[in-house]
Amino acid sequence: MRTGKIKLKRKQQLKKLEAMKERRIKKIKKNRARRRIPVRDINDVIDELAYLNEDENILKSIRFLDDMYILDME
Repeated sequence: MRTGKIKLKRKQQLKKLEAMKERRIKKIKKNRARRRIPVRDINDVIDELAYLNEDENILKSIRFLDDMYILDME
């Protein structure tokens, strides 16, 4: 009886270790994927967002984004 309990505990420990290892591998892969994404320049983002809306709001969005850029520079 006692050896059965020990084997059961050992199996449970192994399952926990495998789950932890899988989570660690997923985290590593996620971090690697993040590093591959290039950092975008703030000017490119401003230009992209400013020209998404081609209505009258372009001037408003350009002013808003310019203000954000000035705040970012400070």
